[in-house]
Amino acid sequence: MERRHMRLDHLPASMAFCDVETTGLGNHDRIVSFGGIGMISRDLGKDRPDLEYLYLVFDPGRANRRRAEQIHGFSDSALRLQDPFAVHAADIWRFLTSYELLVAHNAAFDIRFINRELSLSGLPPLTRSVYCTMKGYRALDRGGSASHERGLPPH
Repeated sequence: MERRHMRLDHLPASMAFCDVETTGLGNHDRIVSFGGIGMISRDLGKDRPDLEYLYLVFDPGRANRRRAEQIHGFSDSALRLQDPFAVHAADIWRFLTSYELLVAHNAAFDIRFINRELSLSGLPPLTRSVYCTMKGYRALDRGGSASHERGLPPH
């Protein structure tokens, strides 16, 4: 099997891919989970690139909206057993600010929620460059839904 040559020179030096799930879509809703994968671009040419992972589930301090729970699957009773976001906020901030580019699907949504939680925890907002995969997909103009769940609005 011939191995395809990967061009890495056009990528930023490092990237963090992240996603959040929330109690809903409103201004009073909170994050219930954060997932992130960080990578150094030059490592992609390795058979096994070194990746950094961070996955956390939180007590949002409020009930899920019914539709949100159906999407992310975390019940209110399970979430009440977790730490609040603030307990891990500094680790999340350090993780995300350690990489040159942040990548997320529906990035405006995710970054808005992350920055609000960081602010509530007394930390500065994220100022890194952001790439939105949803906008990137839509720019290809291939039709179909850019949402990751058919028939659902992007979270």
